[in-house]
Order: sequence, then C-alpha cells, then structure tokens
Amino acid sequence: PFFHSGYFPTHDGEWAVVRMVEMFREIRDYQFPARYSGYLNFGYGYPLFNFAYPFPYYLGTGLHLLKFGFVDSVKIIFAMSVVLSALFMFLASRELWRSTLAGFASALLYIYLPYRMVDLYVRGSIGESLAFVFFAAIFYILVKLINNHRSKSLIVIGAIFYAMLITTHNIMAILFTLVIGLFLICFIAIERKKDIIFPLLVLFVFSNDMNCNSSYDSSKDVKPFIASGADPFNGGGGQNYSAGIPGIGTGGGMGFRDYALPIV
Repeated sequence: PFFHSGYFPTHDGEWAVVRMVEMFREIRDYQFPARYSGYLNFGYGYPLFNFAYPFPYYLGTGLHLLKFGFVDSVKIIFAMSVVLSALFMFLASRELWRSTLAGFASALLYIYLPYRMVDLYVRGSIGESLAFVFFAAIFYILVKLINNHRSKSLIVIGAIFYAMLITTHNIMAILFTLVIGLFLICFIAIERKKDIIFPLLVLFVFSNDMNCNSSYDSSKDVKPFIASGADPFNGGGGQNYSAGIPGIGTGGGMGFRDYALPIV
C-alpha cells in the first residue's frame, strides 16, 4: 500500500498527514520548537505539539522541503522505519551474539512481529513505527558501549538517539526504558561490570539536556515523564496571548484568534 498513490485507510495514518501539514505551517510561521496550530479546532487554534509527539513531523517537514508531498513524506517515514529498524537490530544482535546468522534472524523477527504489521497497516501509528528504529539503535549503542565503555562518541550518539525516542513517542520511551533498564541491571549483576554504570548514567542524563549546555537547567530542560508545576496549562508557566506579536494574530499562527474561546 505504501507504493500506491494516495493514502490507504488506517486508524491514525490520515491524521499523520494532517499533523505533518500543521508542522510545516508552524515552522513556516517561525515557530521553533513548534507548539501551536492556529488552523485546527475550527480555526480557533490548538496546542497540537504540546501533546502530540513532534519528531516524526520534523523529519517529515525536512522531506517536504526536499520537494516530497506531505502524503509521500509520511509514507517514506513508515517505509524507512522498517528498513532502519531491521538494520539496527541486525547490528545489535550481531554485536551481542558475535554471529551474523543471529543478526539476520533477529532482524527478520523484529520486522515481522504481528504488532509491527498492525502499526503499519491497521493503526497507522507513525510515532510507534519510528520508535522501533530507536529501540534497536539504542540497544546497538548500549551493546557497543558495554564492550567499549570509555568511548565518548558512543555516549553522545546514544544520548541523541534516546532524546529522539522521547520526542518520537514518549509512552513507548517509558516502556522501552523499563525493559532496557532491566536488561542492563541483569547484565551488570551477572558480569560484575560496575564500571559501565557511570557512562550509562551520562548517556541517559545528557539525552534530556534540552539546551545542550551539559547541565540541568530547570528553566529550559525537562525531566522526562514527570509533570512539572511550571506547565503552562496549569497557569504557572507565565505564557500569554498577544495579538501584537507577529505570527499569533487573528490569522492563527502560534496562538488563538481574537475574541474566540478555544476548546482544547
């Protein structure tokens, strides 16, 4: 279906196209990071990417800038999620078991799991499909890091992949963190490699450094999966609307229309 014209019916696939268009509009309106859509919710505005995972749509916007259509950009991301997840799982399994055959077997099982087929052809979940790429990529980096825990480049790459996972599908990131955490605890306990603990902590901490200054800043960085008292939707964030600021006027843009009550 991904190689035919148009988009085939799925639970969320068509909405991925709509969100892709909104991401492009928001970036075109000089929003970065993209948060508010002034065109959804019957034109009253909607803080779409305060709730929806943004990374797949940043990626799709990049494809659109390369002259791919919005529908084709979504389909390319779905298709590449299969190819890249198979590649990274092959690399991870081969590194772990020191066997090319094990790598091929793991990659085939990984992409042909029934849940993957449901994500691609029934649910049409672009976030979950892309998350499977980062599951395998992070696992590969962790296995490499276990064998070479002094490599700073592996720590940096792993932190980038983990940050991408969080912004691709944060719920899947939670579940993955629990599974990979259990794997690492068991590995450290069995192999008694306590010297790997510090590099792993650095990797996971740096993946949440949103302003990339190598330290935690409560005004800019976020603690993943933990609600913050400064969230703008509880009234403590200090955010406000002003029609005088370019991009958030009556035409929508970053905010809501004048004299309209948005239903969020």
